[in-house]
Formats: sequence, C-alpha cells, structure tokens
Amino acid sequence: MNNDTFLLMLFVYSAPVVSGLLSIAFLHLAGNRKQGSMDMELRKPLTAYFLTVAVNWTFAMLLLFAPAVVAGLNGLVYSLLLLVQVFLYHYLFILTADTGEKPFTFWHYILPVVIFVGLTLWAVQVPPEARMASIAVPAQSGDSGLYTCNLSLNDPSLAWYNAAVRSKPLVRTLYSLIYSILAVRRILRYRRRIVNFSADTENTSLGWLLFTIALAFPLFLTPMIVALASPYKALVTFLGAFPSIILFIQLPVLCYYTVTHRYVLLMQTDATDTDSGTEITTGKIERQQLEEFMTSSKPYLKADLKITDLAGPLKTNRNSLSSFINTTYGMNFSQFINGYRLRELDALRADGKYIRLDNLELIHKAGFGSYHAYYRAKKQQDKLKLLPLDE
Repeated sequence: MNNDTFLLMLFVYSAPVVSGLLSIAFLHLAGNRKQGSMDMELRKPLTAYFLTVAVNWTFAMLLLFAPAVVAGLNGLVYSLLLLVQVFLYHYLFILTADTGEKPFTFWHYILPVVIFVGLTLWAVQVPPEARMASIAVPAQSGDSGLYTCNLSLNDPSLAWYNAAVRSKPLVRTLYSLIYSILAVRRILRYRRRIVNFSADTENTSLGWLLFTIALAFPLFLTPMIVALASPYKALVTFLGAFPSIILFIQLPVLCYYTVTHRYVLLMQTDATDTDSGTEITTGKIERQQLEEFMTSSKPYLKADLKITDLAGPLKTNRNSLSSFINTTYGMNFSQFINGYRLRELDALRADGKYIRLDNLELIHKAGFGSYHAYYRAKKQQDKLKLLPLDE
C-alpha cells in the first residue's frame, strides 16, 4: 500500500470516530434539561450506539498499524459489530414504546455476548497465523498490503474455525436485516398512533428515523459483497470506505433530531405535563370546556402542538383527552386540531387586515407548519380546492 492510499484510508476510517464522539458530546451538552425521565432514558442506548460505532472504526484504523492486535481481539470486534444493531434497536424501541407495552428485553444482548465469549476462548486455541488469516483477504499475484495475507485456513484441524470465520459476513447481514425489519415495523405502528397525540405529525412521525434506516441499508450488504469481492483488492478498499461515509451522515442526523425532540413518546409515565410542569389528573372532560379553551386560547396556532399542551391546562392526562376526542368528535387529535386551523385560515382570508399576505403566509399564520401539512389536512377533511401558492 502506498503512502497516499494509507493516508486516505486513515482519513476515511477516522470520520465515523470523530462523528460518533462529537454526536455524544452534542447529545449531552445540547439536551433539554426539562425533558422527562423517558427522554433521558432514550439517550442511554443512543450514546452506546455512537460509542460502539466509534470503537468499531477505531479498530478499523488499528488494522492499518497493528493487524495482529485486531486479530487477537477478533471476538470482541465481531461482537461489537452485532451490538451496534442492538443498541440502535434499543433506542428505537424506547422511542416507539406504547403505554402498557412490555419493556425492552435484554435477551437481545445475549447473542453478541455469547459470540464474544465463544470466539475469544476459541481463538486462544488457534495458532496466531490462523487468526491473522481470519481478518485478511488472500493475496493475489504476489500483491501485498492491507487486507492481504498468504496464510490459509484450509488446515483440516481448523475446519470448524474456518467455517465460523467465513460465516461472519452472512451472519452480520442477516442480523442487520432482521433488526431493520423489526425497526420498520415499530416505526409504522408508531405512525398510526402518533396522530392521536400530535398535531405536527410531519415532524413527529419519525420520517427522519426511516431515512436513517434507509440510508444504512447498503451497509447491511457490505460484508457479503466484501467477502464475494475479496479477489479484487481495489473494490474491497472502496467498500471498506463506503460505510464510513454513510455513518458520517447518519450519526449527526440521529443526534440532531433527538436533541431537537422531533418525536412524541407514546409511553406516559410522568405524573406531570413535562412541558408545563402542571399536575395532571383523570378528571372528567366537558365538551363545552374543551371548545371554550380552543376558542379563547387558540392553542392550534402553535405549529408543533402536542396533546400535552392541552392536557395540562384542562387538568387531565393525554390518554383521557385523546380518548375523549376520538369518541366525542369521531376523529383523532391531529384531525381535531387541523379542523380548527382550517377554520382559522378561512377567517384570515376573509379578514381585510391580511389582504396583503400571500396564501403561504396565511397558512403559517393559521398554525400549519408547512404547505404540505395544510395540503394533507385539507385533502383529508373535505377534498375542496386547494389554495395555489402563486397568488
């Protein structure tokens, strides 16, 4: 490997390390201190995810300088690659957990731990040259350099160890795909429920989390492709750099949307409204009381309105209020709030004071966060002609 290639790979491999460590710092320094205990609990597996990614890519850099060390820690390196998926799923599980749902089971951590213990004990009994071969790609035409090795794992006495080593890319790919499917299922279920608790579903429906999962999808196949492309060193080098670029983007996205609270926790555990600090009860809600509050206070003008913004002042909890709106008005919370926004928009358009405002400005003034949010609400409610943006 020439010096330019070495420096380039060192730079690329360091990107996820820097991104992971900076994300951890930002996550804990820029967090909202008013957030509840569940929000703080959410940060623990996310911190572990960032840290594990950083450690994994530190091992990748170490492979440039001391491959024998990485070979000796093969069990740890491999188990950390699996733990990455578990930490991310643990974070997502808390984010999408619903009231009454069983807590996250730590059985998810068992397999990576068993693999770590098993491979570590097994490697002690394997010759050092075989451990080196387990992290190398066979050399081609006398070539030498990173990812190349002239050693062989074809010794009959190492048949099982050989099989275990060669199965790692397939196991990693399957492991990643299984956890991604579980994650997408939970997000889709969350999106069906969030309309009962937030009137800003555009920002709280976890579209950003689906994006990060889609962004990481090529990473699932990388281990298998690397294994198949092992005779082509240039391709292997490129594929080794590709995941670091993806992670350099993914980690800040996860950090930013978590810190800015672009979600609503469905699981309610606190006895107070975390936004206002108001003690909540399960007192009876009156329709006249709710409608008078909506008319006088106009909470729907707040684009990121959540049901807790109403539950606190009405001295109730969000589940009771959500259920009341469902049964009394035959709609979810998002539809209920958007109905008030649409009526507010009609009033603004009829008011001569706002004749100089264009339609987009009126849409924002009525409480919609964007034209797309208005479009969806209008289309869902009455199929009437939408306001053009060019008037």
